[in-house]
Amino acid sequence: MTSSTPSGPRTLPGGRARKAVARLLPRRVKASLRRRFRGSYLFPVPPPKPRRGRGPAPRVVTLPRPGAPDGAALVLEAPKHLHVPRRLEAEGLAGYEPHALECFLALLDTAGPGAVVDIGANVGLYALLAAACSDRDVRAFEPTPDLAALARAAAARNDLLLAVEELALGREPGSARLYLSDASDSSNSLAQGYRPSSGSLDVPVDTLDAYCARTGVVPAVLKVDTETTEADVLAGAAATIARHRPWILCEVLYGRRTGELAEVLAPHGYTWYHLRGERGHTPVAVLDGDPDHVDLMYLLAPEPVDAAFWGRTAAWRAALDATRPEPAEVVLPAVGLPLHELPLHEIALPGQDAQLEPLGTDRD
Repeated sequence: MTSSTPSGPRTLPGGRARKAVARLLPRRVKASLRRRFRGSYLFPVPPPKPRRGRGPAPRVVTLPRPGAPDGAALVLEAPKHLHVPRRLEAEGLAGYEPHALECFLALLDTAGPGAVVDIGANVGLYALLAAACSDRDVRAFEPTPDLAALARAAAARNDLLLAVEELALGREPGSARLYLSDASDSSNSLAQGYRPSSGSLDVPVDTLDAYCARTGVVPAVLKVDTETTEADVLAGAAATIARHRPWILCEVLYGRRTGELAEVLAPHGYTWYHLRGERGHTPVAVLDGDPDHVDLMYLLAPEPVDAAFWGRTAAWRAALDATRPEPAEVVLPAVGLPLHELPLHEIALPGQDAQLEPLGTDRD
């Protein structure tokens, strides 16, 4: 079988006669022929021109640091398709994982001495906040290479000290297949079939017990969000949990291995709280997740939580809410008309030096 478009240099039949005929044909006829026979030997499709120095512009998100002096901010730069930066741009820190984020920040203040370990870090938001809002040793674990690189870049850009470990944590050391979710980079998982996936890669796996024994890290706060493999992570941290009793912030997905997670935690005698505002201040007896898939995080506490801790979370919630941008003020004239009946030129917008002209007004 031969191809209609040769791979070698373009040599068209006809020579001078073809060129003479081509000069005599009207433009419209030649354009019609090109459209009709585009992709054929006579009218091959030209190769696309290389785009030098161009590409999709990254998303740059500036996040005011909660509780920090005016002007202090975290800056994240990432490709526009990534889930976490997109949500942060739309919702800010105040709207991102409410109830969980203020609890995490409160733990930075109240937990005993030790490191913060962010397991399933994605672009590193929790780790970055820990480094920005505390002087603790911070370790972030993210097996997806691109995401781990972005977390390192964000730490460097914001002049923050944290270590990004490009590996997964699990029940035992070795290697495993990481399934790259077709739906979202935040759904990459070691669990096959958790989300539709058309790509995967092999990644190294360690246990938290082995990592802490090798590095001497003593964790005080763990955040675990590994898309249904949380039970495996905590099973591989059994000795660390028993010895150091860290506070654990853990995602629990409704209907996904919740029984296994409870079995892993049972020997440690932790108290469980489902983080969902004031409703989450009472301990729960089961780890079953939220059927509405809104409040995903649980606090797994080495001791019962008192009112002072919940007061600390409320203070951090106020600090997070204070990072919301002020709503734009619209000044309305003092007339007794509904807003939709006001002439456009009588509504003063913020920063507007002159009134808007009514619709239909001619301009010079």
